[in-house]
This record gives sequence, structure tokens and C-alpha cells, in this order.
Amino acid sequence: MIVALPTAASTHEFGRGRLAALLQPGDLIIASGPLGVGKTALVQGIGAGLRVEEAV
Repeated sequence: MIVALPTAASTHEFGRGRLAALLQPGDLIIASGPLGVGKTALVQGIGAGLRVEEAV
């Protein structure tokens, strides 16, 4: 699957809405790529979707 996420906001929303809903305890996600591609926005979105209260 290829998902085009052109902005930090769309990347955050994808993590919050779609990925967080699919994750199960023990799942591992590896975010890899050059600086500025949205890894942090994705992880912050996943954290928001999982209702993580600490800073991500």
C-alpha cells in the first residue's frame, strides 16, 4: 500500500485515525527516512490516536 501524505497535518491525521486503530499491543512500527519526511508527525499522530498523555 502506498499512501500519499503531502502535509504534516495529513501525516498526523493518518497516524491518529487509521494507524492507531489498527495497532495491537506488541506491534512494532519502524519509521525510517531522511530528515523532514514526517516520521515525528506520524508518531505523534499515532500517540494521539492511542490517547498517550505524555509528550511524543
